[in-house]
Amino acid sequence: LWNYLRDDSRQSSLGIFLCLTYGLRIGEICALRWGDVDLRDGMISVNRTLTRRQTFSKKGRKTEISISSLKSVFSERKIPLAPRDVEFLSQRRRPNDAYVLTGSPLRYMEPRTLANRFKKILHECDIPDVTFHSLRHSFATRWVELGYGVKILSEILGHSSVNVTLNYYVHPSTESQRQSVSRFSNDLFSK
Repeated sequence: LWNYLRDDSRQSSLGIFLCLTYGLRIGEICALRWGDVDLRDGMISVNRTLTRRQTFSKKGRKTEISISSLKSVFSERKIPLAPRDVEFLSQRRRPNDAYVLTGSPLRYMEPRTLANRFKKILHECDIPDVTFHSLRHSFATRWVELGYGVKILSEILGHSSVNVTLNYYVHPSTESQRQSVSRFSNDLFSK
């Protein structure tokens, strides 16, 4: 999937790539502007989200798009970019006021639209259907499986505590569990 997303020229694929590679929430990527992507210092600033909210009026229930600050101080964060991704992003760079997903300063992409495009890409790649939010869980699980620090992961995801990260986002596979038990057993009985 990573290679497909890197090779696909659609801006929505770039957004999916950023979610899979850096664990951003769908609303955060929809609200992301190129000015939030500092390629010189290699950082993404995550400081707002785009949501569709229900509103109620005399005419009944409607929805409207809202771009707002994030729900907590922990959610606002700076995420370092890998050097290979800085180069990749610099090739797709647009003006600072443009949304990353559309390349336009006047047009954003809604989370529902991005989720639908994600479903289409899953189908094109012959990958079983999962939710967009699964990208965030996959990022967290792979991070831990590869042995990287949970505290750093928690900060990258914008969680208030490591417990939130471990309890809700890390889902070790059976194979990872098997390897860990085997390694533990070897270490335990080798002394």
